[in-house]
Amino acid sequence: MEWGEDGRTKSEIASMKKDFRQEVSIWHKLDHPNITKCIGATTDTDSASVITEYLSGGTLKAFLIQNRKKKLPLKTVKRLAVDLAKGLSYLHSKNIVHRDVKTENVLLDKDGRVKIADFGVARLEASNLAEMTGYTGTPGYMAPDRGLGSRPYNRKCDVYSFGICLWEMYCCDMPYPNITFSELTSAVVYKSLRPEISKQCPSSLAKVMKQCWDGEPKGQKWRRLFPC
Repeated sequence: MEWGEDGRTKSEIASMKKDFRQEVSIWHKLDHPNITKCIGATTDTDSASVITEYLSGGTLKAFLIQNRKKKLPLKTVKRLAVDLAKGLSYLHSKNIVHRDVKTENVLLDKDGRVKIADFGVARLEASNLAEMTGYTGTPGYMAPDRGLGSRPYNRKCDVYSFGICLWEMYCCDMPYPNITFSELTSAVVYKSLRPEISKQCPSSLAKVMKQCWDGEPKGQKWRRLFPC
């Protein structure tokens, strides 16, 4: 994260510093095998950075791209999904909403274990959901209520994002390759657009995807989605 003199206003720089402090304060307290460890942070007048453990496996996104042609064995898909679900379950048990769950923000260690990273927009879930608003996250992974910007949301927005990631893990492909970000947000919110599930996808896996990105979620628990 940089906040150098590149045309930003004082208020913008102050806001970035606040966001950085929030990211570090949340991240460094976390301790779970499926969460990337925050070792520390460095700051000076012009810049700041988070120091994390080194994970040689790279991003989950890059791993899926590498396997785009041959796809992943179902056993591997399930293992990755369970790892991600366990990490999110842990965050939610601490009342933390990640708000930007996507395969670029998921890393792999040398053994292929999933570890959630990048807590730049994470925050503690407010007891008053009216405080949980704002257009934060990445189009394509954001739940419909967050696409509207002003509508309150809660940790279920991470569940929606998980469903998109699960589709990605199974297909090793982009969910919406031919739609612009502006078109995508509108289609997800107003037309209930979701990724197309292959007929070859096991029904049990397809059911989890659909439960996660249901427009009217029933408050599923992670252990119900992935008993483990």
